[in-house]
Amino acid sequence: MPERLGVRKRPSVGEKEVSPPPAKRRQQSHTTSAQQLTRRLLTPASGKKFGRDASDWKWWHSSVPGKLKQLYEEDNQGGISLKSDPKTVKSDQKRLADFKGKVSTVVSQLDLPVTVYAATGRDEYRKPRVGMWRELLEDHDLDIMETVDLGNSFFVGDAGGREAVAGITVKDHSCVDRDFAANVGLPFHTPEEYFLEQPVQPFVRGFDPTTYVNKVAESSTSASTLSDQQPHGT
Repeated sequence: MPERLGVRKRPSVGEKEVSPPPAKRRQQSHTTSAQQLTRRLLTPASGKKFGRDASDWKWWHSSVPGKLKQLYEEDNQGGISLKSDPKTVKSDQKRLADFKGKVSTVVSQLDLPVTVYAATGRDEYRKPRVGMWRELLEDHDLDIMETVDLGNSFFVGDAGGREAVAGITVKDHSCVDRDFAANVGLPFHTPEEYFLEQPVQPFVRGFDPTTYVNKVAESSTSASTLSDQQPHGT
């Protein structure tokens, strides 16, 4: 199960200390904004690839906190969820403490109702698997068929499968964020598209299941057509 990390904490469960899930509630229509916490909402203030400690961070772009606050104010019926895959913290207590400290500071600065989910292992909660999404629905007592407005919800992440553009951008390290959004059924935006309103860039998926689904569908249709053309016995 992913740890829920926030400013408040509840008593330890076993050897893990986690923050409480948000109060459960039912709504007629609920939208959610899910954002990738690391790498694109935040970046190391030191300029290094990875932060040195809990204090070594800054906003990826100055527009980030204002955009998140605007998002909440324009749709206060919805919620903001921050997701991260800090796999290195699972067996490193210092990194775990640094990560929790960073999250607490970020949430305090935003001063918004925010839920943070962190997948620390390679299991059902790690993107592009949808375990963290199911956990969010359960925590908020939401029904995917009745109370979640998927069309007006969205996911922002930097792993979008984008190719490098010479002299402008580097290649994305993977496509797991875009794939996660597709698995859940959410519209997807990169940070540049959402926060900076830049145009959509071409992307490539390492594996696109729709290719195989379409082939199977076409094969089934062809087989059905051929079967329909066979003469019936008398």
